[in-house]
Amino acid sequence: MAAPCPPQNTADDSLVAMARRNPAGTTNFLKSALCSSSITSAGICVVNAVMLSLYWPETASCERPLEWWLVAHSILQAGLLVLRLRFLAAIRVVIDPHANIESCIASLTSTLSWRVSKIISFMTYGWMTIGAVWLINSTDCSAVSPQLYVMTMISILQPGIRVALVQCCFQTHCQRPVEEPAAVIAASKTQITAIPSVRFSSETAADMSSTSCAVCLGDYKDGDLLRKLPCNHYFHQCCADEWLIRNKKCPLCIRAIDDVPPQANKLERLWRRR
Repeated sequence: MAAPCPPQNTADDSLVAMARRNPAGTTNFLKSALCSSSITSAGICVVNAVMLSLYWPETASCERPLEWWLVAHSILQAGLLVLRLRFLAAIRVVIDPHANIESCIASLTSTLSWRVSKIISFMTYGWMTIGAVWLINSTDCSAVSPQLYVMTMISILQPGIRVALVQCCFQTHCQRPVEEPAAVIAASKTQITAIPSVRFSSETAADMSSTSCAVCLGDYKDGDLLRKLPCNHYFHQCCADEWLIRNKKCPLCIRAIDDVPPQANKLERLWRRR
């Protein structure tokens, strides 16, 4: 018996639903968010490593262990960096976002790596709070080791900067106004009855581009009553009336029966005679 799928978090379900509604936008959002988050994490790790290696003796003079706070913070950021690069690699292989991104996100959000990344993220915010308390209560650190003081402040602000970047990515890729499909407008009974009707015959067939109805796909027979739309397309009268009650656009050329200029039929006939 197959093991049941692990329950997904509401945020993860929302991400999958967003991919279903806007696959291309969600793909670009995830790529941008993961790239920007990876860059900030990598930058913090590198700058903290350089600063601690150069000024480690001075950091010991601070009354709060901010140097060890930076070490732990860098380790957390390094772990998130590895996981984000892994997620980014999985998303970048998606060739057709409209076909694959939803299943890709559903698979990612159900993996152990995704759950671990969320746990590390929560730990980062908790650790950020501890660092902020230590920094506020440190009275002499700014004078004894200004480099440590500045880097601790930047590291505390880094998660907030990352959230702002992710929000910008979301606004850029997923909050664009989606064009609503044009509403289907029906023709009025007056408009339908004003359309001329003709009887099908060998003479009328000469002016037709097709001798079959595009609505019912049936062939015309002698004596059949046809509707001749302003765009010069013919249909069975019953088929045309039933269609126009729902949609006033021609089934073939998608032009509305009241949008065709009066001289259109004359021009089309002249073109055919050439």
